[in-house]
Amino acid sequence: MEDLFPVVRREIGGEEVFVVNARELHAFVMSRDRFATWIKERIKQHSLVENVDFSISTWVLRRFMWVAGDRAYPG
Repeated sequence: MEDLFPVVRREIGGEEVFVVNARELHAFVMSRDRFATWIKERIKQHSLVENVDFSISTWVLRRFMWVAGDRAYPG
């Protein structure tokens, strides 16, 4: 059987766990909310804790730093 979206093993909080990409999950559930709104609501609804229940990829952080610095993101 094929996966609906990729499930991979990653380390969160020093423990190796199965994870999914939140953006892919957002697309799969066909939410009409913007991703940022949707994920913030899910985190709050389930009382998720960063680096325990989820982590933010370094790619996202790099992109945010470019946006926060008011410079054009190079890709």
